Amino acid sequence: MPAALDAGADPASPPVRARRPVARLDADRLLGIRGLPELVQRARKLRFKGRGNEDLARIVDMFRIWGAELYPKLGFDSFVDRTEHSESDHDDNVFFAAPTKPSAGLTAASEDRLAQIEDKRKQALARLAARQAERDRAQRDKQRAEREALVAAMIDDAGVFDN
Repeated sequence: MPAALDAGADPASPPVRARRPVARLDADRLLGIRGLPELVQRARKLRFKGRGNEDLARIVDMFRIWGAELYPKLGFDSFVDRTEHSESDHDDNVFFAAPTKPSAGLTAASEDRLAQIEDKRKQALARLAARQAERDRAQRDKQRAEREALVAAMIDDAGVFDN
C-alpha cells in the first residue's frame, strides 16, 4: 500500500513509487518499430568495402548496436542466444510471421527480390508444416506400437492362445 494512503505512515518518509514493468524480449518487441524494421533500415544504409573480414566486422557491429538499442540489459552473446532460443513455441516463428509488404517506389529488381524472398518464406513454412506432420505421424506410430505391444503382453499373460 502506498505510504500516502496508509493512515499510520510517517509523513516525513518519501512516497513509495510504483515499479516500472520489466521489458521482455519477445515477438512484439522484435517485430516492433525498433525491432526488425529498424534492422532492415540499418542494413540498407550499410556500405561494404570489399574486404571480407572488415565487411563481416561491419555486419556484426551493426547487429551488436541494434541489439544493444533494442534490449540494452543483455550483452551481444546473450541477446543472440535469447533471440535464437525463444521462450515459447509462438516466438519460434517470429521471422516467418514478419510482414513482407513491398513499399512504394520499389524498382523492378527489388520487387523481384521481394517475390523471391516471399517464395522462400512460403517454402520454409511448407517445410516447417511437413516436419511437424512427420513428427505427429511418428508419434502416432509410436503410440500405436506401444498399445499393440501392451495388448500382446496382456494376451501372453492371460494364456488365451496357449495350446
